[in-house]
Amino acid sequence: MGKPSSENKKRIAIVQEYLPHYRAPFFEKLNNLSKYQWELMCGPHLGEGFSGLAIDTEAPLPIKPIRHFTLGKFSWRRGVSCWLRECKYDAVVFGLGWPILSNVLLPMVARQQGTAVIAWSKGISESGKNRSALFNAYQKLYLQQCDAMLVYGHVSKKYFTDIGVPAGKIFIAQNTIDTLKIARDLPFSRQQALLYRNELELTDKIVVGYLGRLSKEKKIDNIIQAFSIISKANPDIHLLIAGDGPEREKLEVSCADLDYRSRIHFLGKIPIEQQDACLESFDIYVSAYAGGLGILEAMAHQKKIVITPESRPETELIQDGLTGYITRGFSVENLADSIMDAVQNQNEDMAKRAQSKVLECATLEKMVRSFDDAVDYAFLRR
Repeated sequence: MGKPSSENKKRIAIVQEYLPHYRAPFFEKLNNLSKYQWELMCGPHLGEGFSGLAIDTEAPLPIKPIRHFTLGKFSWRRGVSCWLRECKYDAVVFGLGWPILSNVLLPMVARQQGTAVIAWSKGISESGKNRSALFNAYQKLYLQQCDAMLVYGHVSKKYFTDIGVPAGKIFIAQNTIDTLKIARDLPFSRQQALLYRNELELTDKIVVGYLGRLSKEKKIDNIIQAFSIISKANPDIHLLIAGDGPEREKLEVSCADLDYRSRIHFLGKIPIEQQDACLESFDIYVSAYAGGLGILEAMAHQKKIVITPESRPETELIQDGLTGYITRGFSVENLADSIMDAVQNQNEDMAKRAQSKVLECATLEKMVRSFDDAVDYAFLRR
Protein backbone atom coordinates (compact mmCIF):
# COMPACT_ATOMS: atom_id res chain seq x y z
CA MET A 1 0.00 0.00 0.00
CA GLY A 2 1.52 3.33 -1.09
CA LYS A 3 1.76 6.53 0.84
CA PRO A 4 -1.48 8.54 0.89
CA SER A 5 -1.67 11.58 -1.34
CA SER A 6 -1.01 14.92 0.29
CA GLU A 7 -4.74 15.68 0.11
CA ASN A 8 -5.54 12.68 2.29
CA LYS A 9 -2.69 12.95 4.76
CA LYS A 10 -3.43 13.99 8.30
CA ARG A 11 -1.85 17.34 9.15
CA ILE A 12 0.61 17.68 12.01
CA ALA A 13 2.11 20.90 13.35
CA ILE A 14 5.50 21.19 15.08
CA VAL A 15 6.04 24.20 17.33
CA GLN A 16 9.59 25.61 17.42
CA GLU A 17 11.05 28.80 18.87
CA TYR A 18 12.95 29.24 15.59
CA LEU A 19 14.40 26.92 12.96
CA PRO A 20 17.93 25.73 13.87
CA HIS A 21 20.00 24.79 10.84
CA TYR A 22 20.78 21.35 12.30
CA ARG A 23 17.04 20.54 12.34
CA ALA A 24 16.50 21.44 8.68
CA PRO A 25 17.71 18.05 7.32
CA PHE A 26 15.40 16.25 9.76
CA PHE A 27 12.40 18.31 8.68
CA GLU A 28 13.29 17.58 5.04
CA LYS A 29 13.28 13.85 5.84
CA LEU A 30 10.01 14.27 7.71
CA ASN A 31 8.50 15.97 4.66
CA ASN A 32 9.74 13.24 2.29
CA LEU A 33 9.40 10.04 4.34
CA SER A 34 6.55 10.47 6.82
CA LYS A 35 3.04 9.27 6.07
CA TYR A 36 1.76 12.52 7.58
CA GLN A 37 1.75 16.10 6.29
CA TRP A 38 3.89 18.33 8.51
CA GLU A 39 3.97 22.08 9.04
CA LEU A 40 6.09 24.30 11.28
CA MET A 41 5.04 27.00 13.69
CA CYS A 42 8.15 28.99 14.45
CA GLY A 43 9.50 32.46 15.03
CA PRO A 44 12.23 34.38 13.22
CA HIS A 45 15.90 33.60 13.58
CA LEU A 46 17.23 34.93 16.88
CA GLY A 47 20.18 36.77 15.36
CA GLU A 48 23.98 36.69 15.53
CA GLY A 49 25.37 33.94 17.75
CA PHE A 50 22.48 31.54 17.23
CA SER A 51 22.64 28.58 14.89
CA GLY A 52 19.64 28.91 12.64
CA LEU A 53 18.05 29.59 9.29
CA ALA A 54 17.11 33.22 8.85
CA ILE A 55 14.57 33.26 6.03
CA ASP A 56 11.39 31.34 5.30
CA THR A 57 12.50 30.38 1.79
CA GLU A 58 15.16 28.14 3.35
CA ALA A 59 12.58 26.27 5.43
CA PRO A 60 12.06 22.59 4.55
CA LEU A 61 8.40 22.69 5.68
CA PRO A 62 5.57 25.22 5.34
CA ILE A 63 5.79 27.79 8.14
CA LYS A 64 3.11 29.45 10.23
CA PRO A 65 4.84 32.42 11.91
CA ILE A 66 4.71 32.91 15.68
CA ARG A 67 6.52 35.29 18.04
CA HIS A 68 8.65 34.36 21.03
CA PHE A 69 8.64 36.88 23.89
CA THR A 70 11.10 36.51 26.77
CA LEU A 71 11.00 37.91 30.28
CA GLY A 72 13.97 36.71 32.32
CA LYS A 73 14.04 32.92 32.19
CA PHE A 74 10.38 32.74 31.18
CA SER A 75 8.88 33.12 27.72
CA TRP A 76 5.60 33.12 25.81
CA ARG A 77 4.94 31.89 22.27
CA ARG A 78 2.34 34.16 20.76
CA GLY A 79 0.28 32.86 17.86
CA VAL A 80 0.30 29.12 18.58
CA SER A 81 -3.25 29.03 19.95
CA CYS A 82 -4.53 31.13 17.04
CA TRP A 83 -3.03 28.79 14.46
CA LEU A 84 -4.39 25.71 16.29
CA ARG A 85 -7.89 27.19 16.23
CA GLU A 86 -7.66 28.36 12.63
CA CYS A 87 -5.97 25.34 11.04
CA LYS A 88 -7.54 22.57 13.15
CA TYR A 89 -4.54 20.26 12.87
CA ASP A 90 -4.96 16.56 13.54
CA ALA A 91 -2.01 16.64 15.96
CA VAL A 92 0.55 19.06 17.35
CA VAL A 93 4.13 18.31 18.49
CA PHE A 94 5.70 20.86 20.80
CA GLY A 95 8.92 21.21 22.76
CA LEU A 96 8.12 20.87 26.44
CA GLY A 97 10.31 23.73 27.71
CA TRP A 98 8.97 24.29 31.23
CA PRO A 99 9.80 28.04 31.30
CA ILE A 100 7.57 28.47 28.19
CA LEU A 101 4.45 29.71 29.96
CA SER A 102 2.22 29.44 26.88
CA ASN A 103 2.69 25.66 26.96
CA VAL A 104 0.38 25.55 29.98
CA LEU A 105 -2.56 26.42 27.71
CA LEU A 106 -1.51 24.44 24.66
CA PRO A 107 -3.03 21.01 25.54
CA MET A 108 -6.34 22.62 26.52
CA VAL A 109 -6.57 24.68 23.31
CA ALA A 110 -5.59 21.66 21.20
CA ARG A 111 -8.18 19.39 22.82
CA GLN A 112 -10.91 21.96 22.18
CA GLN A 113 -10.12 21.56 18.46
CA GLY A 114 -9.91 17.76 18.60
CA THR A 115 -6.14 17.94 18.09
CA ALA A 116 -3.92 15.20 19.55
CA VAL A 117 -1.08 16.51 21.74
CA ILE A 118 2.49 15.16 21.66
CA ALA A 119 5.23 16.59 23.88
CA TRP A 120 8.84 16.51 22.68
CA SER A 121 11.57 16.79 25.31
CA LYS A 122 15.11 16.03 26.38
CA GLY A 123 13.75 15.74 29.92
CA ILE A 124 16.90 16.10 31.97
CA SER A 125 17.92 19.65 32.82
CA GLU A 126 20.77 21.32 30.95
CA SER A 127 22.64 21.67 34.24
CA GLY A 128 22.25 17.96 34.96
CA LYS A 129 20.86 18.74 38.43
CA ASN A 130 17.91 16.84 39.87
CA ARG A 131 14.59 18.67 39.99
CA SER A 132 12.45 18.88 43.11
CA ALA A 133 9.76 16.34 43.98
CA LEU A 134 7.15 19.09 43.69
CA PHE A 135 8.26 19.98 40.18
CA ASN A 136 8.31 16.32 39.15
CA ALA A 137 4.74 15.93 40.44
CA TYR A 138 3.74 18.92 38.28
CA GLN A 139 5.44 17.38 35.24
CA LYS A 140 3.59 14.10 35.71
CA LEU A 141 0.24 15.89 36.10
CA TYR A 142 0.87 18.05 33.04
CA LEU A 143 1.95 15.12 30.87
CA GLN A 144 -1.29 13.30 31.65
CA GLN A 145 -2.89 15.83 29.29
CA CYS A 146 -0.61 14.72 26.45
CA ASP A 147 -1.49 11.76 24.26
CA ALA A 148 2.13 10.73 23.62
CA MET A 149 5.72 11.82 24.23
CA LEU A 150 8.80 11.99 22.04
CA VAL A 151 12.13 12.01 23.87
CA TYR A 152 15.73 12.47 22.80
CA GLY A 153 17.15 9.15 24.03
CA HIS A 154 16.98 6.27 26.51
CA VAL A 155 18.26 8.46 29.33
CA SER A 156 15.34 10.84 28.65
CA LYS A 157 12.82 8.00 28.68
CA LYS A 158 14.15 6.79 32.03
CA TYR A 159 13.88 10.31 33.41
CA PHE A 160 10.16 10.43 32.63
CA THR A 161 9.34 6.86 33.65
CA ASP A 162 11.08 7.52 36.99
CA ILE A 163 8.60 10.33 37.72
CA GLY A 164 5.65 8.14 36.81
CA VAL A 165 4.95 8.70 33.11
CA PRO A 166 3.81 5.38 31.54
CA ALA A 167 6.58 3.87 29.40
CA GLY A 168 4.11 2.88 26.69
CA LYS A 169 3.34 6.48 25.73
CA ILE A 170 7.03 7.46 25.42
CA PHE A 171 8.77 7.10 22.05
CA ILE A 172 12.53 7.51 21.60
CA ALA A 173 13.52 9.68 18.66
CA GLN A 174 17.29 9.69 19.19
CA ASN A 175 18.43 13.27 18.84
CA THR A 176 20.71 13.29 15.81
CA ILE A 177 21.88 14.85 12.58
CA ASP A 178 22.21 13.26 9.12
CA THR A 179 24.78 10.66 10.11
CA LEU A 180 24.23 8.57 6.98
CA LYS A 181 25.05 11.53 4.75
CA ILE A 182 28.20 12.27 6.76
CA ALA A 183 29.34 8.68 6.32
CA ARG A 184 28.59 8.71 2.58
CA ASP A 185 30.49 11.97 2.10
CA LEU A 186 33.60 10.93 4.03
CA PRO A 187 35.89 10.54 0.97
CA PHE A 188 35.13 14.11 -0.13
CA SER A 189 35.36 15.47 3.44
CA ARG A 190 38.77 13.85 3.87
CA GLN A 191 40.06 15.50 0.72
CA GLN A 192 38.82 18.88 1.92
CA ALA A 193 40.31 18.29 5.38
CA LEU A 194 43.77 18.29 3.84
CA LEU A 195 43.30 21.99 3.09
CA TYR A 196 42.84 22.75 6.79
CA ARG A 197 45.83 20.71 7.81
CA ASN A 198 48.09 21.96 5.03
CA GLU A 199 47.23 25.60 5.68
CA LEU A 200 48.09 25.20 9.36
CA GLU A 201 51.14 23.02 8.58
CA LEU A 202 49.64 20.08 10.45
CA THR A 203 50.04 17.39 7.80
CA ASP A 204 52.13 15.08 10.00
CA LYS A 205 50.85 16.29 13.39
CA ILE A 206 48.36 14.85 15.87
CA VAL A 207 45.29 17.09 15.96
CA VAL A 208 42.99 17.29 18.96
CA GLY A 209 39.88 19.30 18.15
CA TYR A 210 36.64 20.86 19.30
CA LEU A 211 33.91 22.14 16.99
CA GLY A 212 30.94 23.99 18.44
CA ARG A 213 29.73 27.05 20.26
CA LEU A 214 32.30 28.75 22.49
CA SER A 215 30.14 29.32 25.55
CA LYS A 216 30.80 28.97 29.25
CA GLU A 217 28.85 25.75 29.78
CA LYS A 218 30.99 23.96 27.17
CA LYS A 219 34.07 24.33 29.40
CA ILE A 220 36.49 24.94 26.54
CA ASP A 221 38.94 26.30 29.13
CA ASN A 222 39.19 22.77 30.55
CA ILE A 223 40.17 21.46 27.12
CA ILE A 224 42.89 24.09 26.85
CA GLN A 225 44.22 23.29 30.33
CA ALA A 226 44.19 19.56 29.57
CA PHE A 227 46.09 20.28 26.38
CA SER A 228 48.67 22.24 28.38
CA ILE A 229 49.34 19.13 30.47
CA ILE A 230 49.86 16.77 27.56
CA SER A 231 51.60 19.22 25.22
CA LYS A 232 54.75 19.57 27.32
CA ALA A 233 55.82 16.01 26.61
CA ASN A 234 54.22 15.81 23.16
CA PRO A 235 55.49 18.53 20.80
CA ASP A 236 53.67 17.03 17.81
CA ILE A 237 50.19 17.55 19.30
CA HIS A 238 48.13 20.56 18.20
CA LEU A 239 44.74 21.82 19.38
CA LEU A 240 42.12 23.18 16.96
CA ILE A 241 39.20 25.13 18.43
CA ALA A 242 36.56 25.75 15.77
CA GLY A 243 33.50 27.89 16.37
CA ASP A 244 32.43 31.20 17.80
CA GLY A 245 30.58 32.45 20.85
CA PRO A 246 30.68 34.72 23.89
CA GLU A 247 33.77 33.06 25.39
CA ARG A 248 35.98 33.27 22.31
CA GLU A 249 37.84 36.51 23.15
CA LYS A 250 38.37 35.45 26.76
CA LEU A 251 39.74 32.08 25.67
CA GLU A 252 42.12 33.62 23.14
CA VAL A 253 43.42 36.11 25.72
CA SER A 254 43.98 33.28 28.22
CA CYS A 255 46.23 31.53 25.68
CA ALA A 256 48.21 34.58 24.58
CA ASP A 257 51.23 34.10 26.85
CA LEU A 258 51.40 30.31 26.87
CA ASP A 259 54.66 28.72 25.74
CA TYR A 260 52.75 26.41 23.41
CA ARG A 261 50.40 29.11 22.03
CA SER A 262 51.64 28.41 18.49
CA ARG A 263 50.07 24.95 18.77
CA ILE A 264 46.61 26.24 19.70
CA HIS A 265 44.60 27.34 16.66
CA PHE A 266 41.35 29.29 16.93
CA LEU A 267 39.58 28.86 13.60
CA GLY A 268 36.55 31.04 14.32
CA LYS A 269 33.09 30.45 12.94
CA ILE A 270 33.03 27.66 10.38
CA PRO A 271 30.47 27.94 7.55
CA ILE A 272 27.97 25.08 7.58
CA GLU A 273 29.19 23.74 4.25
CA GLN A 274 32.76 23.47 5.62
CA GLN A 275 32.02 21.88 8.99
CA ASP A 276 32.40 18.28 7.80
CA ALA A 277 35.84 19.03 6.37
CA CYS A 278 36.85 20.86 9.55
CA LEU A 279 35.80 18.02 11.84
CA GLU A 280 37.43 15.50 9.52
CA SER A 281 40.75 17.30 10.05
CA PHE A 282 40.72 16.18 13.71
CA ASP A 283 42.35 12.98 14.87
CA ILE A 284 40.60 13.19 18.24
CA TYR A 285 37.36 15.00 19.07
CA VAL A 286 37.06 16.28 22.64
CA SER A 287 34.04 17.44 24.63
CA ALA A 288 34.57 18.70 28.18
CA TYR A 289 30.85 19.22 28.82
CA ALA A 290 27.55 19.48 26.93
CA GLY A 291 29.03 18.33 23.64
CA GLY A 292 25.58 17.79 22.16
CA LEU A 293 25.18 16.67 18.58
CA GLY A 294 28.87 17.25 17.90
CA ILE A 295 29.51 13.91 19.61
CA LEU A 296 27.28 12.02 17.17
CA GLU A 297 28.79 13.97 14.29
CA ALA A 298 32.28 12.90 15.37
CA MET A 299 31.11 9.28 15.62
CA ALA A 300 29.79 9.43 12.06
CA HIS A 301 33.16 10.85 10.99
CA GLN A 302 34.86 7.78 12.48
CA LYS A 303 36.86 9.80 15.01
CA LYS A 304 38.35 8.89 18.36
CA ILE A 305 36.17 10.66 20.89
CA VAL A 306 36.83 11.82 24.45
CA ILE A 307 33.87 12.91 26.60
CA THR A 308 33.17 13.49 30.29
CA PRO A 309 30.83 11.18 32.28
CA GLU A 310 27.56 12.99 31.58
CA SER A 311 24.13 11.39 31.46
CA ARG A 312 22.70 12.90 28.29
CA PRO A 313 21.00 11.55 25.16
CA GLU A 314 23.97 12.60 23.03
CA THR A 315 26.49 10.72 25.20
CA GLU A 316 24.61 7.45 25.70
CA LEU A 317 26.02 5.87 22.53
CA ILE A 318 29.58 6.18 23.83
CA GLN A 319 30.77 3.09 25.69
CA ASP A 320 34.10 3.58 27.40
CA GLY A 321 36.83 1.63 25.65
CA LEU A 322 34.50 0.42 22.89
CA THR A 323 33.15 3.43 21.00
CA GLY A 324 35.10 6.18 22.74
CA TYR A 325 36.74 7.34 25.94
CA ILE A 326 34.78 8.49 28.98
CA THR A 327 36.87 10.31 31.56
CA ARG A 328 36.88 9.12 35.16
CA GLY A 329 35.63 12.50 36.33
CA PHE A 330 35.21 16.11 35.27
CA SER A 331 38.61 17.43 36.29
CA VAL A 332 41.23 18.78 33.90
CA GLU A 333 43.56 15.95 34.92
CA ASN A 334 40.89 13.36 34.08
CA LEU A 335 40.42 14.95 30.69
CA ALA A 336 44.16 15.04 30.01
CA ASP A 337 44.53 11.35 30.94
CA SER A 338 41.81 10.26 28.50
CA ILE A 339 43.16 12.44 25.69
CA MET A 340 46.55 10.80 26.16
CA ASP A 341 44.93 7.37 26.07
CA ALA A 342 43.36 8.30 22.73
CA VAL A 343 46.68 9.66 21.41
CA GLN A 344 48.58 6.52 22.35
CA ASN A 345 45.96 4.08 21.02
CA GLN A 346 46.90 3.42 17.39
CA ASN A 347 44.08 0.89 16.86
CA GLU A 348 41.38 2.35 14.60
CA ASP A 349 38.76 -0.28 15.55
CA MET A 350 37.26 1.98 18.22
CA ALA A 351 36.56 4.75 15.71
CA LYS A 352 35.00 2.25 13.30
CA ARG A 353 32.81 0.84 16.10
CA ALA A 354 31.72 4.40 16.95
CA GLN A 355 30.59 4.97 13.38
CA SER A 356 28.77 1.62 13.23
CA LYS A 357 26.99 2.40 16.50
CA VAL A 358 25.74 5.83 15.44
CA LEU A 359 24.58 4.55 12.04
CA GLU A 360 22.70 1.73 13.76
CA CYS A 361 21.01 3.84 16.43
CA ALA A 362 20.92 7.49 15.40
CA THR A 363 19.82 8.31 11.85
CA LEU A 364 17.27 10.84 10.66
CA GLU A 365 15.34 8.00 9.02
CA LYS A 366 14.89 6.28 12.40
CA MET A 367 13.92 9.62 13.92
CA VAL A 368 11.14 10.03 11.32
CA ARG A 369 9.82 6.54 12.08
CA SER A 370 9.69 7.38 15.78
CA PHE A 371 7.71 10.55 15.06
CA ASP A 372 5.23 8.58 12.97
CA ASP A 373 4.94 5.92 15.69
CA ALA A 374 4.22 8.56 18.34
CA VAL A 375 1.54 10.17 16.17
CA ASP A 376 0.01 6.75 15.46
CA TYR A 377 -0.17 6.07 19.19
CA ALA A 378 -1.64 9.50 19.93
CA PHE A 379 -4.45 8.93 17.43
CA LEU A 380 -5.23 5.57 19.01
CA ARG A 381 -5.57 7.32 22.36
CA ARG A 382 -8.10 9.85 21.04
